[in-house]
Amino acid sequence: GATLRTIDVTGKAVIELFNAPSSTIRVKNGGTLASRSTDLGSEVIYLRAGSDNVHITIEKGAVVEGAAGEVIRSTNAATGAVLDNSGTIRRSSAGGDRLIHLFEARVLNRAGGLMQNDDADDAEVEMENGGTLTNFGTNQNLGYGLAFEGDLTDTVTETLINAGVISTAGTTAIDFRRGDDVLELRPGSIITGRVLGRDGTDLLRFAGTGEARFGLGDIGSTRQYRGFELFELKSGAWTFTGSTPEAFSVTGGTLLGTGTFGGITATGGAIAPGAAGKVGTLSVLGDLTLGANA
Repeated sequence: GATLRTIDVTGKAVIELFNAPSSTIRVKNGGTLASRSTDLGSEVIYLRAGSDNVHITIEKGAVVEGAAGEVIRSTNAATGAVLDNSGTIRRSSAGGDRLIHLFEARVLNRAGGLMQNDDADDAEVEMENGGTLTNFGTNQNLGYGLAFEGDLTDTVTETLINAGVISTAGTTAIDFRRGDDVLELRPGSIITGRVLGRDGTDLLRFAGTGEARFGLGDIGSTRQYRGFELFELKSGAWTFTGSTPEAFSVTGGTLLGTGTFGGITATGGAIAPGAAGKVGTLSVLGDLTLGANA
């Protein structure tokens, strides 16, 4: 049979689900799902009450695009969505609204995937009531708004895992707002703009496979990474340079470099001062605690 490659409307939501739990939406390679409406209430994909655990897949080569309204949205009565993007999700108009706004969701932006707000003061991706965004592709707000925003009211945990590009044309790229949140950096992570942990006890974690570098001087109340209380090396081979008064825990991976730490507690992994394969000096201002498995 024939394949419908483009759905382009100018009214309200292009796809609106109501009482449709565990449904599946797939936009295939070469397909376009678009709204050209200038109405702020014109979503492209809108999950309403009772539409929990919906799985949305956007294949490589597919495009989901909105103009003024939120491109992919759920209400707080439609939770647990899974968004798997290998294509392009874009909001094209100036001003306007968020790109993605979901509750208790899991969002995966794969390598080559693009999530882009062309010109907005609102957040590009907002996660509420918890959820996880894992980014291997590009997540960018070409306006002055945030690239990622956590919950404004509830003290739940949002997790952002980044091994790709997250950027804004403004000053702040990521704002977790409230809750005990987690930012996990992996090799390949590039973040342009400030990162705010804000309220709660927030964790900056270093993980992944392969090698990466991080300047400890980027941590602090006037630096790029602000408002984090906990710091962990979980996996990977991370070379740290610069200095921080903060204490780190090492639960796995390899801590390399010539950095200065406020303290280190190692319950796993390895500490190997200097560059890989070379001898160097690592400094600890406070306590150094080595567990039996470190």
